[in-house]
Amino acid sequence: MSVPAHEAADRCRAFHQVMDRRRTVRDYATRPLPEGVLEWAVRTAATAPSGAHVQPWRFVVITDPERKRRLREAAEAEERAAYVIPVGYPAEDARVPDLVRKPLDEVMVRL
Repeated sequence: MSVPAHEAADRCRAFHQVMDRRRTVRDYATRPLPEGVLEWAVRTAATAPSGAHVQPWRFVVITDPERKRRLREAAEAEERAAYVIPVGYPAEDARVPDLVRKPLDEVMVRL
């Protein structure tokens, strides 16, 4: 598909405007997934392209509440460390990470 040069910049600008307004939504249902849904979601995620089709990732389903709690605590500690904001930051128009979230162990899949 060939796009005329004058239209390409307009499309890129419009796409940027949409992407610049996007936000992550962390509002998950608490009811269990139907049988097989998680398996197919993971299988589908595993087909994502990667360099040389190496697919250097691993998917782990955690169902034990205690393990989920420990993982959440560790992840939140890492996140807090990554979001240490220096004095004078952010600039007036800069985005600041949204740290008000549901705990990970509340949103992880329940089987």
